Amino acid sequence: MGTSTLWFRYLLDAIERTGIDGNAMAEGVGLDMKRLENPEAYIEDEFTALLLIAASQKADDPAYGLTAGHYFVPSAFGPLGYSMMTSETLQDALQRTVQYTAAVTATTKTRLHTGNTQGFLEILMPSYHPEVAHLVDEFMMTAIITAFRWLLGHDFAPLSVEFMHPEPESAVKHIQTFGVMPVFSSNRCGFLFSRQQLDSRIIFADAAMGDIHDKYAASRLA
Repeated sequence: MGTSTLWFRYLLDAIERTGIDGNAMAEGVGLDMKRLENPEAYIEDEFTALLLIAASQKADDPAYGLTAGHYFVPSAFGPLGYSMMTSETLQDALQRTVQYTAAVTATTKTRLHTGNTQGFLEILMPSYHPEVAHLVDEFMMTAIITAFRWLLGHDFAPLSVEFMHPEPESAVKHIQTFGVMPVFSSNRCGFLFSRQQLDSRIIFADAAMGDIHDKYAASRLA
């Protein structure tokens, strides 16, 4: 088990949007492209890492995960994405993220820690070799924050962004992406949000549609 073909096709599309032939690169790392024809199939996580490594080298961009992660589309998260989209508030969307992450990936986990004034969304991703882990982590984190900005209909910076990998030589692109200087070499990976941000209304909020998407997401978990 690994990542759903929906998410993997989004990764290929993101690579294409950076000017690199994603399909050719996927074949180059040994992926049988016929596997992507099954929307309920999963692709091993090693292919995600191999693709991002190859694309990073092709683009000569050590922060390629940040580059590709900007190209978020709602369908990337499949049933989770549509459930998030119909949530009432950002906190509701985060709670659905925790509940339905397994509908998109069998190996990445999420946890939500909330208090009266703040909330932290923790992202627990598969372990990779330290030299490439930052590519996967930064791709995922950029896609997630881009999704939240899309759901709220405006740009915003979380209170804090934390990564477990060491600080790179230059963090300029990280600051541009997240709006804050990330905390590196942390013991966790994720986003810290203010209570005001957690209570922000999703522009697509629809309780009736939310029930429908929740049932579909739950069926995928089953």
